[in-house]
Amino acid sequence: MIREPGDGGRVIGVVASYSPRLNPETGEVIPSWWSNGNIDEKKAVVRIRARRAVIVGSGGYMGNINFRSMFDPRLREPSFQYNIAVLGERHADASGIIAGMKVGASLAGLLQPFQHPLGSPKVNFRVGTNSHWDATFPGNPAFLFVRAAGVNVDPEWLIAVNQVGRRFYNESSISADEVYDATYPPGTSGTIKPFKALDWHNASIEHVKTAYGYSGIHAAALSMNEGSRAPDYTSGPIWAIFDQAAVDANGWELRHPYIADPPDGNFFKADKLADLARTVMGNKFQHSALTHLEDTVAKYNAAVEAGKDEEFEKPTMHKIEKGPFYAAIIPVTHIDSYGGLRIDGDSRVLDIDGNVIAGLYAGGEASGGGRQHGIGRASVQGYMAATHAMGEPIV
Repeated sequence: MIREPGDGGRVIGVVASYSPRLNPETGEVIPSWWSNGNIDEKKAVVRIRARRAVIVGSGGYMGNINFRSMFDPRLREPSFQYNIAVLGERHADASGIIAGMKVGASLAGLLQPFQHPLGSPKVNFRVGTNSHWDATFPGNPAFLFVRAAGVNVDPEWLIAVNQVGRRFYNESSISADEVYDATYPPGTSGTIKPFKALDWHNASIEHVKTAYGYSGIHAAALSMNEGSRAPDYTSGPIWAIFDQAAVDANGWELRHPYIADPPDGNFFKADKLADLARTVMGNKFQHSALTHLEDTVAKYNAAVEAGKDEEFEKPTMHKIEKGPFYAAIIPVTHIDSYGGLRIDGDSRVLDIDGNVIAGLYAGGEASGGGRQHGIGRASVQGYMAATHAMGEPIV
């Protein structure tokens, strides 16, 4: 962003780079489906003068590892990816937020990822893909990047292990990653109740606990383990381990397009567990072999025979003993970014002293302090910003 000198300087434009998506197979530029004349400039760098204002609508920060880990150190784990297939390598890279910070903007709402179910990491059992929420298939241009739609699996037929091959959670709890009931009184989902402003019950301990009750699975998945190495000490990927008996019993389709062909490092197969433990090193984020995998499976099979999982209290289990054996990555993914540039009621960006930065607006996930999700948030704040910006003097 370009801002006039001085504390009261106005934002008068941007310097922008041309960064098209390239076909990973051919290297050719992937054209936009619909540009409507808005994306015709192909210069490497352009300088755009803003006659009225600049509106930041660049998305959030969950795709930027350094930025997101400032607020939650666990999120330094690089295998945790954020919709990169459909939305691109530059998506949610915090570039708009950082550009605002460089001209004096302050931030807001950075606690909110911990307070909102859509702002917290998710662990889901569509395995074998690094892009759980995208669900793309051949024919969609984004499939060039995701390469696998993933396989929906039943957690009672597998175990989930960390990067050294140890279990870390009750697998049956993974599919119910977060449970929340933001109704008042608590437990009245499906029944419309009149909202009573300033009623202390809205902030009672009982209501807050009921409204936001998270499973601990993502915290366990992102915790350090003996494979966490200096200097980053990241947690590494997590893997679903299952056998041919599980595949046969459930009819899981372990083929393209659900599994990548040729392999992409997110799905592995071996006749022996020892071989499988070494094979996962083919994943670019894996730090070590699944050192404890054989012992973990033996312990789990013993629990199945005993009819009780003393370690994690999993209610329904099946032995893992019929080769070949499989390891499929369990994606840790994210829906929304919460937190960004501080804005006022007109979507104007504020500096660290709470003063308006003239000529600068923000909305959607690039802004902070909003609780709304998705297109509703973006369209409302975009309308607010554009409506107010049209009243700015032409400079």
